[in-house]
Amino acid sequence: MNYYEDEHSKMWVENGIVYQFYKAELILDLAIAKKMVAARLSISNGIIRPVFVDIRNIVSLDSATRKYFAGGEAVELISAGALYLDNCLARMAGNIFLKIDKPVVPTRLFTNKEKALQWLEVFKYLN
Repeated sequence: MNYYEDEHSKMWVENGIVYQFYKAELILDLAIAKKMVAARLSISNGIIRPVFVDIRNIVSLDSATRKYFAGGEAVELISAGALYLDNCLARMAGNIFLKIDKPVVPTRLFTNKEKALQWLEVFKYLN
């Protein structure tokens, strides 16, 4: 499977990168996060890949969900993560994630999609 979509997000693999877009007004909790991770693992086909995550539509997420995304099964098959955002709420959530939860894979925040994808390029070849 190269594409996945449900009521919370859509994701696919393109040019060696996993793309994930959160749908409008997403309130992200641990159950949704685990479902997203399972879908990403499925479409990754066992290959470690960088991930581009468009978090512009996120409304909220709790600390348990942030901690889950920072390590363990949530980062399996991820070489790096670029979080794409364009608003204060998403930036605040992204900064809290980076500073408090400290993801175990290289992760950066971006307001420019092209720069995010350029940064991820080097992580495509770390298998």
